[in-house]
Amino acid sequence: SFYKDGALHISPCDGVAIDAITDDFITLTASRYVHAVEICGDGVFAENSRMTEGCRAPVWYTKNATFKNFDINGVKAFRECDDIKLIDCRAVSPELGWCCRGVEIEGGDITSEYFLLNSSDIKIDGLRFKGKYSFQYTKNVEIRNVVFDTKDAFWHSENVTIYDSEIKGEYAAWYSKNLKLVRCKISGTQPFCYVENLVMEDCETEGCDLSFEYSSVNATVKG
Repeated sequence: SFYKDGALHISPCDGVAIDAITDDFITLTASRYVHAVEICGDGVFAENSRMTEGCRAPVWYTKNATFKNFDINGVKAFRECDDIKLIDCRAVSPELGWCCRGVEIEGGDITSEYFLLNSSDIKIDGLRFKGKYSFQYTKNVEIRNVVFDTKDAFWHSENVTIYDSEIKGEYAAWYSKNLKLVRCKISGTQPFCYVENLVMEDCETEGCDLSFEYSSVNATVKG
């Protein structure tokens, strides 16, 4: 059974499948409770549903979960999770995906500040992303076919490889380590400063003044 009253819902749980949750359930009593909905467990599949702004901190400490065609609007969605997959999801969540391990994202549209802070083992393909301070302190990241519109991205990151993507925004990847970009387009002032072991293959830059300060770089670049 589902309950509309209470701070913690679907917690703890194992092997849960959710399809087309109504707004009445997902909103619950958000004005009274900080955690309007919390999904916490192992083996969760949810699709065709929506978390409203009232779902302040949904999906914490969850393992092996897939969310497909989901609207995610909670401020602090997905934290301390393992093996999370988002497929064609739309998200507006300032603190999305903190301290997670094993994140896969396919398609979708995400707006977030501090996106995936301190997370690791990340694979992303075909995402449209807008925000700032994204991917900071991330490790072991592979990204393909993504459009980024973000400032201060990838600061202090390690072992990040980006293919066939567009990075728009200032101060990209300061203090990062082992960053590789292949066939990418980069625009914005002062990218790639204080970087250790930066590799760029067949990349294009535009408006990237004051680049590469105090960095070790191996690059083939147009622009």
